[in-house]
Formats: sequence, C-alpha cells, structure tokens
Amino acid sequence: LEKDSLHLSIGRVILREASAAELEDIIFVAVDQLGRGQYLVTDEKERIELVQLNLRAGKKAIASSAFLPASVFLQEGIHSLQTHDWETNYDLSLEMHSLCAETLFALGMYADLNTILEVIFTFGRNLHDKCRAYYTFVNALQAQGNNKSAVVTSLKVLSQFGVSFPTEVNDGILEEALIETKEILEGTTMDLIKNKCVMEDKHTVNAMKFLNTVAMLLFFGNQELGHLVTFRMVQLSVEHGVCKESALGFASFAVIFCSMGDLQNAKRFAKLAISLVERFKAKECIARVYCAVYGFVADCYEPLQASQVSHKTAYEIGMECGDVLCAMFNAVQYTSKAINSGINLDDLAGETKGYLKQMKEHNLTGPLLQTTLRLQFLLNLIKSSGDPTELTGDAMNQDEFEAAIVQKQNWTMLKMMHSMRMFLAYLFGRYQLAVDMIEVTDEINASHPENRVKGAFRISLEAFYMPLAAMAVMDDEKGGDCKWKNVANDGIHQMKAWADICPWNFLHKYELLVAEMAFHEGDIQTAAVAFDKAISTAEEHRFVHEQALACERAAVFSSAIGNKTTASDYYKQSYDLYMQWGARQKANNIMKQLGAI
Repeated sequence: LEKDSLHLSIGRVILREASAAELEDIIFVAVDQLGRGQYLVTDEKERIELVQLNLRAGKKAIASSAFLPASVFLQEGIHSLQTHDWETNYDLSLEMHSLCAETLFALGMYADLNTILEVIFTFGRNLHDKCRAYYTFVNALQAQGNNKSAVVTSLKVLSQFGVSFPTEVNDGILEEALIETKEILEGTTMDLIKNKCVMEDKHTVNAMKFLNTVAMLLFFGNQELGHLVTFRMVQLSVEHGVCKESALGFASFAVIFCSMGDLQNAKRFAKLAISLVERFKAKECIARVYCAVYGFVADCYEPLQASQVSHKTAYEIGMECGDVLCAMFNAVQYTSKAINSGINLDDLAGETKGYLKQMKEHNLTGPLLQTTLRLQFLLNLIKSSGDPTELTGDAMNQDEFEAAIVQKQNWTMLKMMHSMRMFLAYLFGRYQLAVDMIEVTDEINASHPENRVKGAFRISLEAFYMPLAAMAVMDDEKGGDCKWKNVANDGIHQMKAWADICPWNFLHKYELLVAEMAFHEGDIQTAAVAFDKAISTAEEHRFVHEQALACERAAVFSSAIGNKTTASDYYKQSYDLYMQWGARQKANNIMKQLGAI
C-alpha cells in the first residue's frame, strides 16, 4: 500500500509539473506510475482523468504497433471505469472498450476479447455504437477458423443496416445483379469513380465494412453469394460516394472479371482499387486489398516476382496496423508465390517457419493450416525423407492433417493437400500417383462445388503440372479412352491463352507443354526446339525451378531418342539448377537418373 501510494504521488507530480509537450513524451511513465496506485484514487474527477490518460497512452502505443503495452494501458483504464460510467461517461466508456477489443484481437487474446465485447453488447446504446465491436467479433471468428459463424453474424448485422441477400443464389439472380451493376457503372470512368464524393452516410459506411469482411470470407466458400456482396459494394460506392472500404469492393470486382476471362476490366478495376487506397491514405486497408489484387488478378499483367514483393509489403504493413489476420493471409500468398517463382527453398523455409510461429502466437487457425502444409511441402523438396510424395515429416503428419481437415469439412484445404502431392508425385516420377491425386481433387470438386474457385486467373500447381502429369500417362490409355489426352490438350490451350496475355509468367510453361506433347506425338524436331525455348525463356524470366524441370525433361527426351551425351549434359544442368533452388532431395533424384544412362 505504501509503495503504491508513492507511485501514485510520483505520477501526480509528473502530471502537475510537466508541460503538455513534455507529458506527451513521458506519458507511458506517467500512466505506469499512476496505474500502480489507481485503486487509491477516490476523487471522481481524478479517476476519469486517469482513464483518459490510459486511453491516450493506449492510442500512442498502437500508433507504434506496440499492441501488448497498449492492451495493458487500455485494460487498466477499463478497470478504473465503473458501471455508472456507461451513463455519465458513455463516449469514454465506449471508446475504451472498443479500442481495447481491437487491440486484444490483434494479439489473438480471444478469451479476454470476448469479455470486453460482452460488455459493449450489453451497454452499447444502438447498432452504430456496437458496430466496431461486431466488426472485431466477426474478424475474431474468422481468425479462429469459424468462417460460417462469421458470415452468419455479418449478414445479421447487415440486415439491420437494410442490406440483405437471398438465402439461395442461382445463375439467374447472379446474371441480373451483374447486369444491374454494369448499368449503374455505364457512363462512368475509372477517374470519375476515383474522384467521386466521399461516402458520408454512417449506416452505409458501416455496411461497407461488413460487406468487406463477408467478401473475404466467401471467396473460398459460397462464391455466388460472394459475387452478390461484391456487386452491392460496387453499387453503393457508385450511388453513395466512395470510402476506403470501396477499394476492396472494386478489387473483388476485378477478381470476378478475371474469373470471367475479361482481363481488360480486371486490370482496370484492380488499378482503381489501389488508387482508392492511395486517395484515402488507407494504410490499414492495404493488407486486405492486396490479398485480392495481387493474389488473384495481378498475375495477368505483371511478373510473378513483383506480386511476391507486394504480398510481403502488405504483410509488413498489416502487422504494423494491427490487421494481423489479413497480414497473415498475405504471408500465405507470399509463400505460394515464392514457391511458384523459384525463390531459394532454404530461405523460404526459414521465412515460413517465422510466419508459422506468429500464426500460432495469434491463434490464427485458417492461415496456420495452409502454412503448415506449405512448410512440409518445402521440406520434402529440401531434405531426404522416406517418401517425398508423402507430406509427413518435421512440420506435420499427412494422415493426421487429412483427418483433421475432413472433420472440419475444409474441402479447400483438402484439395490443396492433394494438389501439392500431385506436384511432388510428378516431380519424383510417380506419374500414376500424380493422376490419382488429380482424380481425387476432381471428386472433391464434384461433391463440394460451392468450394470451387471457378476460373480464377491464378498461378497454381494444377495449371501447369496437371497437363504434364496427364501427358506422362496418356500413352497408357487403352481403347478409345482419351481422358488424359483431353486434360493435356485443355491445359496447353489454357496456358497458351495465359502466355499471350502475360508472357513473363507463362510463356516458358507453354513452351514446355508444347515440347512434351510434340515428344509424345513423335515430332522430334518440334520437341527439340520447344525444350530449348522453354529452358532459355525460364532462365530469362528468372524461374530457376522451372528451368531445372525443362532441362530434366529435355534430358529424358534426348535419352529416349538415343542422344546420351546431350541427355547427360541436360541432367547436369538440371542438377545444378535444382541445387540452386535448394531442392536437394530432387537434385539427388536427378543424379540417380543420370547414373542410369
């Protein structure tokens, strides 16, 4: 008691003697001293002043991304509040609790968060005052993997804002909504939208916040409803003015155009989304908007390596702003793009372990599953294991992982796991296993069509390795069965379309597919030219892992036509490139193939 009284006295002296500028510099010290003896304060005015100081200290800590000390300051301030303050000091009580909830969410402290939210839901006077709390609650549900509950809660809140959606969405409803949205946009330009007046109606702005969240939640879920949500965001932005949340609306609109194959409009609306973030200086929206733009659209107009950098930037900014969930989604997308762009696997595995640690610290179930899967995928390429096509090792156990995600009915994650196994099976020459994985993925898509990413323009393992795997087994097809040949031809056709749009990302892939098909059809001259083109283009565009693959396949081709010396040279190049990538397990596999000739 005596020590606490002394600390309180020191804090009072600081408050009395320090100028306003000096107090701002030493506010953490002042609040710490006062907080140690705040329970001794009996004067009502002084008590409220201490709460206000805790709020100032909390805000200052948040501005420096110091969320843990911020949570301490804010919770101490809340402890000094009394129930009657919800009547006499309502705005202060609401701000303290709302900001504290957001800070606890950023830290992944969900038990404490729920306690604070319950107070807001009890004492908040109206929907507008509770909106921040509901928004934090929904994001916390998503972070913990409770996406369905997050969607249901968001839709309930939106209905109170007068924004509702049909319980079932069919193609007719989607077509009608798209036509309505295009009619609203008719006569506008990207510049006109960018410079529209600012959305002022509070109900509409709050609705946009929840529409943003639902759009993110539904991308890998009920995409039809997600499209309606996106159309509504675009309509509200054109009719009521733009706000920082409009950026994700137009980014999601770009994703939809991309899925429809309208890449010109996809690029236009993606760039509009970025420009709105810049107009509103909405640093806090970067992680969310970049997830959509660089995750699903930018691959059609800029090098994959650039998107990879954008995701890393968005991760860093998201963590700084406290948008930990979207920051980690960008980390997930960064690891995916890094794998596909051929970054050194040792470096990437180290970064991935760092992201995984943060996800565990913040209890982020969704990103954690994806990152665990990718880390094991990386480790299978890096170091020796019993079976490189089995995703079991230091990071996870494949059977246990599969059982867990099936129990949670996480079909998107299940497809991702089988896609990664398909890649590994092809890479290590297990071609029948590779096509088996394709068939399993097809079965999941057929059973759960609502979770299928329909036509999204994305670089993925399937887009390239599925036709490669199909060509590896199509010579074994009997009778009139042309299933795998059709898969191969469809893949080549798709890759040609993408290569025409963005040669940097796709041309070397297309050239390798052409080479493989020519090889299987016995067109030796075309195959030889196409293999060399694939190798040189992959090198020029800095895709070292796919340059390694092209050299390996050229070696197989050369060996098959009896040119053992050339085959040996290609295998040696392939070995060096796989080692440069960091795929030592695969490099060892190359040495075995080299020894066989």
